[in-house]
Amino acid sequence: EQLTILGKQVAEKQAALDAEAAERRRIAEEMQAQWIAEKEAQEKAEIERREAQLAAKLELDQFNIAKRSDRANAYGKELAEDRERLASILAKEAEDERIEKEHHE
Repeated sequence: EQLTILGKQVAEKQAALDAEAAERRRIAEEMQAQWIAEKEAQEKAEIERREAQLAAKLELDQFNIAKRSDRANAYGKELAEDRERLASILAKEAEDERIEKEHHE
């Protein structure tokens, strides 16, 4: 009879230990799942931050390109105007030389 009582006590203690182990496993799994979720949230936030940073850089680059393009167009326009003035001056000088030659002849 003592053996039966001792056997029951051992069985009860084993059941309690098994239940405690199962609870610890459940808690560990919950903690691991929570850690994974937090890690994924951090990674997602980092990706979103990088995307926003790249989008801002792209916008700035596009603005700078447009500004340079505007400057290049303005410079091209100035060059064209300078060429026209130079051509006009050269044509006038050629005309003046022709008139002067005609006077000397």
